[in-house]
Amino acid sequence: MISLLLLLLQLQLLLLRLLLRLLLLLLLLLLLLLLLLLLLLLLLLRAVFACGAVLTFAPADYDKECAPALVKIALDAGQVVPPWLLKYKSTKAGKQWKVANAVLKAA
Repeated sequence: MISLLLLLLQLQLLLLRLLLRLLLLLLLLLLLLLLLLLLLLLLLLRAVFACGAVLTFAPADYDKECAPALVKIALDAGQVVPPWLLKYKSTKAGKQWKVANAVLKAA
């Protein structure tokens, strides 16, 4: 009878240990989920408040027609326009590069 009680007690202890491990595993999973949500939030905030720089390769003779539109968009975006590109601001734009149509669109 005593041995049966001891076995039951050992079984209860074993079940309690398993339950404790299960609770710890659940807690770890919840922490991992919380970290993933935080990472997603940071990525979302980074995308929303992203500001960047533009690097444009513009051969001087080839892209004269689009330079005025490019300068207008860069200035509208608050970017620093290099002096070598600013000198093309008042050049005559090509038909497909109308400065009036050069509008900064929000992403």
